[in-house]
Amino acid sequence: MAAAAMTRGNVEIEGVKPAHIGAVISKLTEAGASIKLGEDSIKISMKGRPSGTDIVTSPFPGFPTDMQAQFMAVMSIADGASVIRETIFENRFHARS
Repeated sequence: MAAAAMTRGNVEIEGVKPAHIGAVISKLTEAGASIKLGEDSIKISMKGRPSGTDIVTSPFPGFPTDMQAQFMAVMSIADGASVIRETIFENRFHARS
């Protein structure tokens, strides 16, 4: 879904439970993606650049920490600013020496 949003793609994903990734779907929609849900499928298309959208990671059913890197990639080409706040792993953005 993130790759489709970044490349102005049109993708259908089968064998997925949309209810399990509701927070991701919501944020991609907020960023400008057109998303249609089936019982076990998702169709996503993006026309134009995504819009800057903020996220805050949180336990299910919130925005998953494992999707924040992909969402950061989408936001790197977005129009407008976005903020990603990691709340699960406090040292995720900590530089290691």
